[in-house]
Amino acid sequence: ALTREVVYDDLLVRERKRLHRAVAAALGDAASAEPSLLAHHLLAAGESERAVPVLLEAARRAFRPSAPREAVAAVARALEIGLPDADLASALELQAEAYHFFDSALSLKAALEAAEAYRERDDARGRSRMLRLASRSHWLRGEGAESQALAREALDVLDGEPESMELGRATAHLASLRMVDNASDEAITLAERAIAIGERTKD
Repeated sequence: ALTREVVYDDLLVRERKRLHRAVAAALGDAASAEPSLLAHHLLAAGESERAVPVLLEAARRAFRPSAPREAVAAVARALEIGLPDADLASALELQAEAYHFFDSALSLKAALEAAEAYRERDDARGRSRMLRLASRSHWLRGEGAESQALAREALDVLDGEPESMELGRATAHLASLRMVDNASDEAITLAERAIAIGERTKD
C-alpha cells in the first residue's frame, strides 16, 4: 500500500487524470462494474458531470442492502456537482429515505426539500410521499402535532388526483396516527378506506 501511495504521489496531475479516465473507460465497458468505484475514477479524472448519474446509481445500490450512510454520501456528492432539474426531486427523496435510518432531523429536512421540488414539478404523488416521510420523522422526534399536520397535508395534496397507491398509503399513515391519538372512530374509517384503496390498486 505504501509503495502504491509513493508511485501515485509521484505522478503528474495530468497523468493521474489520464490513468483514472482509462480505468473509468474500462469499468464503463464492464456490465458488472461497481458504480461507486466507477464514480471514484470519473471524479478523479475530472469528469464530474459524467459522474453524477453513476453516483446516483451507487446511492440506489447502497440503499438496497441498507448502507444508508454510503447512499447519503453519494447523493450529497451528486448534489454538490449539480443535478438536472428532472433528477433533483428523486435524488432528494433517496437522500431523505436513507437519512431516515440514522438521522431523523436530516431526514426531515431532506424530505421537506424533496416535497418542495416535487411541488415545483407539479408531482402530487411524489410530494405526498415526502410529506408522509417528514411526518414520520416528526413522529420519531416526539412531535405529534407536527406529524399529524403533515400527514393530513400528504393526504390533501392528492385531492382530485386519480386513486393511487400513494393515496392508500397516505390514508393508512394518517389512520395509524389517529389511532395512537385515541381518535379510534376516525382511525377505523381511514383504515377501512385505505384497505379498499389497497385492494383496488393491488397494493
